[in-house]
Amino acid sequence: PFYKADPLNPYIPAVELSINGTPLIGHFDTGGPFLIMSTKLASELSLDISYYGEGNCNNKDAKVWFTQTSLDFGELRGQNVPTLVSDCLDGSAVEKKVIFGTNLLQRFLSTVDYPNSKFVLTPFGQRPFHPAKRNIITSSEMNFYMWSDHFMFAKGSLGDKKDINFFVDTGLVSFHNDGRQASVFTSTQTLLDLGYDKKDLEKNQSIELSGVVGLGPLLQSDQIAIHQEQIPFRNFGGVKISGLIAHAFLNKYRWTIDFENMKYTFEE
Repeated sequence: PFYKADPLNPYIPAVELSINGTPLIGHFDTGGPFLIMSTKLASELSLDISYYGEGNCNNKDAKVWFTQTSLDFGELRGQNVPTLVSDCLDGSAVEKKVIFGTNLLQRFLSTVDYPNSKFVLTPFGQRPFHPAKRNIITSSEMNFYMWSDHFMFAKGSLGDKKDINFFVDTGLVSFHNDGRQASVFTSTQTLLDLGYDKKDLEKNQSIELSGVVGLGPLLQSDQIAIHQEQIPFRNFGGVKISGLIAHAFLNKYRWTIDFENMKYTFEE
């Protein structure tokens, strides 16, 4: 189940888990691989870390270290789980928490059940018993793709721009000035091409989208976008990425990620 007592849970789902036997809160972010934590938390857990290099984290430059940990997550037990440690999380709202991402779910037929606030992770050999195998008429299915080891992307639309590629990243926690969470992160130029006023964009990093946002056959209006001049994930191995679509769009559905067949299923 989601850990609803966590204040960030409405914006990035939280669960109770433990790392090396220490109880912690984990947050779900498909922009990440297995596990990610701050250098402060790694120090408190007395982890032996090795410098990995520089990267991008939370849309800024960061230093990254590598280690391995043991994980308890519901009925899941993991040993020697690849774990990244980054200074970009120091001082953040998740400084003493863990981020878990795509690679952890990749080992299972995985459902993120937003309406019922829970994860359902089923070993591939038991997939006929997974709840997503029910014949539900109100479901929508679409293909997704992966770049590198954990970046998922899928076809979508943004207003009049059709057949674009969205990076599917649940970790976006940004808000409009009215308090609504943004569901899209894109470049300023993309919004200019769609006819948004340049002066409005210069004044506000967040903007209410006038058109419909789509992911495969899923369509939603009244969505918020944040923008900046360049987005760091604009190219996945030669595939143009027009934006990021996130939790505030996905949280209306029971979302199953089938890594064996590279398909998403969304149930309303």
